[in-house]
Amino acid sequence: MLKFLIFFLLFISSSWAMPVIQIGCELYDENGGLIKRFPGSMCHFEESGDRIQVNYEDIQYINANEKVLWSAPGVHHHQLKVDSERNELAILGETSHNVFGCETRFDTIEIYDIKTGRKKHVVDFRDVFEKKIIQISREYAFLKKLNMRNSKNYLCDTTHVNSFFQITKNPISKKIPAFAEGNWLVNFSFTGYVLIFDRDFKEVLWHRNIELPGINFHDIQSTAEGKILLYVNNHFNASEPKRPYSAIAEIDPLINGKEAIKVYDMKYQGKKFYQALAGGMQLLPNQRKLASVYTPQEGHMAAYFDKNWNVEKKFTPKPAPFGSGGQVFQEARLINLNTFFKNYRGPF
Repeated sequence: MLKFLIFFLLFISSSWAMPVIQIGCELYDENGGLIKRFPGSMCHFEESGDRIQVNYEDIQYINANEKVLWSAPGVHHHQLKVDSERNELAILGETSHNVFGCETRFDTIEIYDIKTGRKKHVVDFRDVFEKKIIQISREYAFLKKLNMRNSKNYLCDTTHVNSFFQITKNPISKKIPAFAEGNWLVNFSFTGYVLIFDRDFKEVLWHRNIELPGINFHDIQSTAEGKILLYVNNHFNASEPKRPYSAIAEIDPLINGKEAIKVYDMKYQGKKFYQALAGGMQLLPNQRKLASVYTPQEGHMAAYFDKNWNVEKKFTPKPAPFGSGGQVFQEARLINLNTFFKNYRGPF
């Protein structure tokens, strides 16, 4: 508590932004020390001191005085995004439908009005499946029931969406209009399908099944050049097919086939990281990056990388993030909470 109070006083007495690393709803300094732990598995912090908090079973909008202004029930996972211009929250959820004679998980994207909590729209990926925009075989669905754990123990699995990203301004949009600023990239965990929805999540504008050298993909993003980035949890090298490791895939949408893909290994002292179940990265100024990584010796870590994906600095959060083996350690983000803490009136 004393450490957080000192941190808070530094924030309100200075005009510069102290670096804060967010993992789920937990905030750390750059040495891995815990600054503040809010409840929940995912959080979004507003400059007003308000926050959006996801507690596995519901979403809550909590104001700067810790009063819950609205809540919405439902199972949600992996990521939430805020479209500030529209005051909209988009978050991943899930539902189920009987297909292939099996109760099967299908993911959703739910869009809420931030101020009122009204659910404005739901994307059910069964619709994408039934329109044959993506092809999921019966064998694939039944295979997933053997080795997938999911929140409601569905017998089969299909789309398994676990990340989405709002596209920023980029030159590729001049050649592929779907890449226009404001549209949404979406990826599926166990296949190479990448989709682009319009800003309202009403229509699929572009899709491609990318031949990625691996399985289990997280944290899709687009770069300033319009290229697509994916965190590849299980990347396979032809020379070592039984020793997967985690890597970053960069895809050029203007090129078809394997030639479109570049793979960057994340390395520390010549060794590669392996994070089997989650993971994420953040592009920083001067071609630096921040990514969540894992080693058996040190556990879950966050690390700064140079432009060639070599580690500049790493830290292990202490204490470890709540539930760090799962979705809460999907991503580490460097954020500016200066204004949030100036307006936050909750307990320290």
